[in-house]
Amino acid sequence: IDAAGPRLRVIAKYGIGLMYATQEVTSIDRRILANTHNWVVAHLNSDHETEELSHYYDFATHAPALRRSEEVGYVRLKTFSSPYIVPTQVTKFDAAAIDDARVTAGLAPLSTTTP
Repeated sequence: IDAAGPRLRVIAKYGIGLMYATQEVTSIDRRILANTHNWVVAHLNSDHETEELSHYYDFATHAPALRRSEEVGYVRLKTFSSPYIVPTQVTKFDAAAIDDARVTAGLAPLSTTTP
């Protein structure tokens, strides 16, 4: 991603977003991290990585918990629309969850089979 820095500025100019996933925050160019507005952070097992993450928003407060917690789906969520980092449990996104959401929204489930 370091070499992509100049291209990312051009992409951003057109309102196109980018999603990246890594276990090593330090592998991402600091300029890119400084311009990241939406974060989903799960377990990090390195003091070095949580220290780097602590430079952004209020992740320093969450650093010890990020190293301790290994619960599947437990993340710290920071969105552009909120100034807060929120601990969140993410559930598995499967067909049943999609169908439940569609029914709640008044739509037909996708997995309906015709007899």
